[in-house]
Amino acid sequence: MPKNAPEGNARGSLDIESVLSTAGVIIKDALPDTIRKRVDTLLATKQIAQNFYEEFLETFPVYREGDGVSEPEIGSVLWHDLANAFSHTGIYVGGGQIVHLTGKFNG
Repeated sequence: MPKNAPEGNARGSLDIESVLSTAGVIIKDALPDTIRKRVDTLLATKQIAQNFYEEFLETFPVYREGDGVSEPEIGSVLWHDLANAFSHTGIYVGGGQIVHLTGKFNG
């Protein structure tokens, strides 16, 4: 069990994030060491990516649908928005083409 149990919110009940976080700790501790190390690596990678996105998005202007950008400039990093969470999709190379992380071209 985690040393610090989550406290209730202002209404006196647990919020879903606290419950899921605690469940994740319990489940992770039950895993074999090799799997636990991989989970830790994935969680650390996720945190690094989250920190990068937050810093990146605060440093550079971000345009969302409806901002009036009809054609990105060559070299622009293009993102798509999934429920207010940005996800990198590629780099614009002109002519309606982007290069994905896979290296494939899409129009």
